Amino acid sequence: MVAHFEKASISAREHKVVLATYACFSAISAAVGFYVLYTSSYWPQGGVPAGLYGFWVVLSVVLAGPLALRLARGWIGLPGSLGWLRAFVGACVSLVVASVVGGTLILPVYGTIYAPLMVLTAVLAQPLVGLIWFAGVFAAHWVVAQADAALQMRLKIAEEKEMAALSPLSQTYFYRK
Repeated sequence: MVAHFEKASISAREHKVVLATYACFSAISAAVGFYVLYTSSYWPQGGVPAGLYGFWVVLSVVLAGPLALRLARGWIGLPGSLGWLRAFVGACVSLVVASVVGGTLILPVYGTIYAPLMVLTAVLAQPLVGLIWFAGVFAAHWVVAQADAALQMRLKIAEEKEMAALSPLSQTYFYRK
């Protein structure tokens, strides 16, 4: 999710953590998307529309969140207080991107235009919806930051082992302090 994961090989445990983060965020995306679609006049008040189109709407809502999180991965997982500020920006961006992607998948032209407006009005009308989305992004940020810190520690230990194997002259030449 963060740039370090793409540059270095991650362990199987870290890979499972990242996949679990995407799965949890998919559930959060589904909850927010269902709320937005249910409160709008898009769905009948009886529940999810039946049939193939209803399945496609549900699948689009579920896939839009993780895809938006993937596109906003540069803003999440960074350390420190500046990292939390960047995660806030990433949450805002991912909310808009998820609504655009979900709306485009559901209804290609009109959904691209009206889905972000529906999501933003739902967030303004019910701040709990926005709070759920932001909590999901912040949880993903925290998990990725922890996994990235573990990866950085592992890489630092490996670099120290490689440096210890060099002669003192090579250590001085290549690793000046």
